[in-house]
Amino acid sequence: LVLVDIDHFKRVNDTWGHEAGDSVLKQVARILQDGVRSVDICVRYGGEEIAMLLAQTDSVHAVEVAERLRAKIASQPIRHGGAEIPVTASFGVATYPETVKVRDQLFPASDKALYIAKHEGRNRVRAKPSSKGRTTG
Repeated sequence: LVLVDIDHFKRVNDTWGHEAGDSVLKQVARILQDGVRSVDICVRYGGEEIAMLLAQTDSVHAVEVAERLRAKIASQPIRHGGAEIPVTASFGVATYPETVKVRDQLFPASDKALYIAKHEGRNRVRAKPSSKGRTTG
């Protein structure tokens, strides 16, 4: 599970308006959806959060996907109404059964990793370390 949160989304709405915010959401969602396989699930979860369920993907590969998508979002300002809106996103990654042993812990673990990414400065990918003592992200 990869949770994605658009960084400083309220600032986008406050600076460029809600139509611009809608445009940012749509374009970021398109980047994410186009960046995963057809077997993966990519859905909006709340305001500016998106959840991606990557089928049969281990932690290393999930972090690679998240990092590739993070870089793509950061490298492409969103154009809306003549303005270029710089956008970044933070990503939290957790995998079952590699980093969590109980499926019900997948979302909380990914959410915690997302919180860490945001706390460390945003525009980054963080993953819950595997239970084998190996750290990812």
